[in-house]
Amino acid sequence: MRSALFGSLIVVWFELGTVLALALGALLFQANALSIGTVYLLYAYLRMVSGPLLTMTGELQRLQEASASMARIRELLGERRAVGDGTIVALPAGPLAVTFDRVHFAYGQPATLGTDATPGTPLLHEFSLALTPGRSVGLLGRTGSSKTTLARLLLRLYDPQAGTVALDGVDLRQ
Repeated sequence: MRSALFGSLIVVWFELGTVLALALGALLFQANALSIGTVYLLYAYLRMVSGPLLTMTGELQRLQEASASMARIRELLGERRAVGDGTIVALPAGPLAVTFDRVHFAYGQPATLGTDATPGTPLLHEFSLALTPGRSVGLLGRTGSSKTTLARLLLRLYDPQAGTVALDGVDLRQ
């Protein structure tokens, strides 16, 4: 807001300067103190100065936006991961079985802040699902029925508060 106000103030300042220069030039022209060419020359010089200054104002505004963006990037880079690394376990090649075993999950826990769900509201309670290798499943449901949450748990973007999510019997936390 401050940048927009500053930019607008600069434009108004130059337009007032133009009006004053033309008014003063007209008075001096009528008094035969300046020729019409000199009045135009003053106007042209004022316009030649205003262009680069308006460009500098725009560049300062972009610099301020970039500084704010850099501060946000530094803040994001300083964040610690909420989901810890497990040990590396080799999985067999080919299709894998997917198992959700008595999974409990609620957004609002330290590992899940920043989501759209209401903090602390349990989304999954004693949820179990077993898919055999090579089988596909479609998840259908209304908005807010935890379809995306299941995908996030399967991709280990979040860990469940209780229960396990496993691939071929190997807990994803491993």
